[in-house]
Amino acid sequence: MSVIKIAVISDMHCMHSLSEKPVGHISTYLHSDDIGKSEARHPIKALKKLIEKEELETDLILCPGDITNFADKQGLITGWSFLEKIQDKIGAKHIIATVGNHDIENRNENVGNVFLDLQLLDPEYPNPSKLNDSNYWSLGYCFVEYENILVLNINSCFFQSNAVTAKKSKIDISQLEAIKNELAKKDLKKFEYRMVLIHHHPIAHSNMDYEDIDKLDNGDELIALVNQYKFQIIIHGHKHDARLTIFNSLPIFCAGSFSSLMNVIDMKSDNTFHIIYLESGESKGYIKSWIYAPQEGWVSRKDTRFPCLTGFGFKGDLNLLAREINDWLMASVLPNVSYYEKLLSSFPDLNFLTKENQMELAGILKNTYGLEFSPNYPNKPDVILKLIT
Repeated sequence: MSVIKIAVISDMHCMHSLSEKPVGHISTYLHSDDIGKSEARHPIKALKKLIEKEELETDLILCPGDITNFADKQGLITGWSFLEKIQDKIGAKHIIATVGNHDIENRNENVGNVFLDLQLLDPEYPNPSKLNDSNYWSLGYCFVEYENILVLNINSCFFQSNAVTAKKSKIDISQLEAIKNELAKKDLKKFEYRMVLIHHHPIAHSNMDYEDIDKLDNGDELIALVNQYKFQIIIHGHKHDARLTIFNSLPIFCAGSFSSLMNVIDMKSDNTFHIIYLESGESKGYIKSWIYAPQEGWVSRKDTRFPCLTGFGFKGDLNLLAREINDWLMASVLPNVSYYEKLLSSFPDLNFLTKENQMELAGILKNTYGLEFSPNYPNKPDVILKLIT
C-alpha cells in the first residue's frame, strides 16, 4: 500500500507589525518585518530547523487559506514567499493554496475585484497551473491533477464581495452540479489520492466561547457529493482550533492555525503544523502534528489539545484487536512489557485509530487484560505494560 505525505500549513496570518490594530498589539507570531534574530522565536525559521532535524519530506504542501491578515499586502507577499521556502526545504513538488477571508478586502466597498491582488500575486498561486487558476477564479473551484493525485480546490470566499456577504460562506448548488458533471467525466480510477481543499468548515465547528456563524452553506451537500466519488479527506482552515471529525465515514480535518494568536489563546489551543500520511485508495491514514512553543520552536508534546499523533480509517473490531495485543504480549520474551514501536510493527492498524478509538482501546486493554500504555493515549505511547495487581 503506497502512502502520500501532505504538509498542511494553514492560517498563517502574516502581516507587517505596523498593520496591527492597534499598533503594538500582537495578533500573530509571523510579522513580515521580523528578520528572526532567534530561530526559536520565528515560526518559519523554526520550521526549517525541524525539517532538518527530523529529515522531513513531503509530496505536497496544502495551505487552506489566510496567508495574510486583514488583506495586508506585505503580509501576503511575504507569507507566500515563506511557503515557497518551506516547499524547497521539505522537497514538496507543489504548493496548492485556497483563499481565506483574511486574504481579501471583502469589507472595503471601494475595492472592485476583491481577488485582484491574489490573482496578480504569483503564477504559482493558488494552483501550479494557469488553467486551474482561471477556473478557480471564474468558477469558484478547480480540479488539480498531478499523476495519481486529484485535489478539488474550492474558493469558499467566492461570494464574499462586500461587508454583507463577507459574513457568510457558501458553495452554490450550481457549483455543486458543475463539480458533479466534471467528476462524472473523469477517469477516476487513475487517482489513488483524492482530497478536498477549502478554507471554511463544511460542518459545525463550535466551541464554548465562539458562536459558529460562518459554517459553509450547503456544506452537507458538498460532503455527500465528494463521498459519492470516494474522496478520502476534506482539509480546511479558518477555525483556529485543530480538529479531526469523522462525518459519514469521511475524515474532515481542521488544520487550526500555524501562527495566528487570534482565538488560539482564548481557546487554550496551540499553533500547529501537520503532515498527513494518506494511504492510497481509501480514507485511511494518520496525522503527525507539532505545536509551536515560542522559546523552543516546533515540538511534539504530550497532552496537547490536538494530539501530536492521531489517525483515521480503522474499520476493525477494537475488542478483537485488544485480545490479539494481549495474546501477542503474553507470547513475547518479556510478557510484562514491550516497546510501543515493536507493538506497532506487529499491529500497524494502531496508526489509524482516531482519538476516540485510542481511548476505547486503552479502556478495553486495562479493564479486560490489565494492560496499560505509558504514556497513555491520546499521547503516543513509549511502552505497553502489564499492571501489577
